[in-house]
Amino acid sequence: MLVRGFYYEGWTPQDKPLKFNHDEFLLAVASYFREPGVNPMQVTRAVVETMGEHIDPGELAKLVRVLPRDFADLVELPAA
Repeated sequence: MLVRGFYYEGWTPQDKPLKFNHDEFLLAVASYFREPGVNPMQVTRAVVETMGEHIDPGELAKLVRVLPRDFADLVELPAA
């Protein structure tokens, strides 16, 4: 995936990571959709839920711990 990003999709690491506050993040998510009315909060929660179904719960918890606190409403960890 990393090689693909470097060579095939023009990804460059010098401007990463991007820093967003909560609202900026939701606007960025919404900007990827052409259809009006997409709820970026629901999209983000669905992605996290899907990740939770495919990775170890401990790994997901580690990812959540590095998120800024104002992102907590976007993530609902599965019950242990």
